[in-house]
Amino acid sequence: MILFIQCIVGCLLFTLILIPAAKNPVKYLSMYPNGVQKAVRGLPQYQNLPSAKSSKMSATVIQGLAFIIVIDWLLFCQKKQFRIAGTEHMDKEYKNYFYHFKVFLKGIVLGLVVSFIVAIIIYLI
Repeated sequence: MILFIQCIVGCLLFTLILIPAAKNPVKYLSMYPNGVQKAVRGLPQYQNLPSAKSSKMSATVIQGLAFIIVIDWLLFCQKKQFRIAGTEHMDKEYKNYFYHFKVFLKGIVLGLVVSFIVAIIIYLI
């Protein structure tokens, strides 16, 4: 029963992460393939974006939470709601499954670290 509750909470947290990404995908630009990032930074309406380094840090945290690759492939590769305005035509870049797999592996590593810390805290309590 506890595992079931943990799964539900995990799904809810994952959903809470995806809602802002669907409403304003450019905020999570560093989660997109390099070709899309370059194209977006070249568009006039996105000239005032924060530096790639600062947005990459916040995206790294989000990637650690969003570690389910099937969801990543289904949403970011397929759904038009997650595409950034002005780059809708870049199907090949968005459907770069290898890029999403690499991001998935980074998320797994980060998830393992966080899980290890939480396990230690729970053990000590």
